[in-house]
Amino acid sequence: MKDLKAHNYVPASAEDDYSKGVWEAYLDAKTARDSKRREEAKDSYRGIPRCEIQWFPRIDYDLCSKCGKCVKFCHKGVYSCDDGPKVANPYSCVVSRTGCVAQCSEKAISFPSLVELREELKALRKRYGLDRG
Repeated sequence: MKDLKAHNYVPASAEDDYSKGVWEAYLDAKTARDSKRREEAKDSYRGIPRCEIQWFPRIDYDLCSKCGKCVKFCHKGVYSCDDGPKVANPYSCVVSRTGCVAQCSEKAISFPSLVELREELKALRKRYGLDRG
């Protein structure tokens, strides 16, 4: 408070209100920064833009029974269901997760192999200067 008062005239009667205002402004800015970081993290995977990573489910409609279990299971909103499930938000899918596959009794959902993912991530880390050596 001394530093603030040194550069700003704050009457003694207003010190409490001034301190509260400064603190609230700090918390508002911190909340905004934290929110922005969460949004940026959601749109990237370990520093790689999420839209660069080709990891999302594919549906074989010849096998799909349109039961909707995948839609109900996915809490990230990857799927939508109008006249059967479809991959509506592919980049919302969590990289390397395949839980929806186990939900599909028809085996209509597939992902790239983990080996393919590893190779893709290796190339992307190099491209973005994130490789370890």
